[in-house]
Amino acid sequence: MANGTLAASQIEMLSQSGTGITTVVPPATNTNRTLTLPDVSGTISTNGPAFFANGATGASLTAGVTTKVTAFTSEVFDTNSNFDTANSRFTPTVAGYYTISASVRADTATTVLHIYIYKNGAVYAAGGFVSLPSATANNSSTCSTLMYMNGSTDYVEIYTFSGASNTTSTAAGQTWFSGVMVRAA
Repeated sequence: MANGTLAASQIEMLSQSGTGITTVVPPATNTNRTLTLPDVSGTISTNGPAFFANGATGASLTAGVTTKVTAFTSEVFDTNSNFDTANSRFTPTVAGYYTISASVRADTATTVLHIYIYKNGAVYAAGGFVSLPSATANNSSTCSTLMYMNGSTDYVEIYTFSGASNTTSTAAGQTWFSGVMVRAA
């Protein structure tokens, strides 16, 4: 808006309080675009929770035991303060559908390294089953899934199973845990 005038393609709306103005401006293009809104009531969310945490602390893994990975102590970002570095746990406060991903890298040679995404204390998804004929160092196991979270009591943690006693890698980008809301409930 320049000097109180709108371009022909802009839409201006007065807020419900009567004091603020919202202006919708389409992109500069010569191609026709259609914005279709669903016939439902709701709020458009543009800033759902998202986090990324590195495994800055090496977590001990016991041979032959499924173990919670407690290494995620360094947040790269946490947009809604929903990731707890003390417990390596994500508990979003906004109900919706989330993409959860994680990777664990073992520093010690092993023939087996599995990763699990746990929701509320139970296996939700498993991925990256590394099973090698001979023990090899620096194995990585990765998993990603989409899940619904209720925004109040649901939480997510990462577990792993190693064929040998091990420690997770502390190198940036080797052991990590991330999540992002992709759609509100």
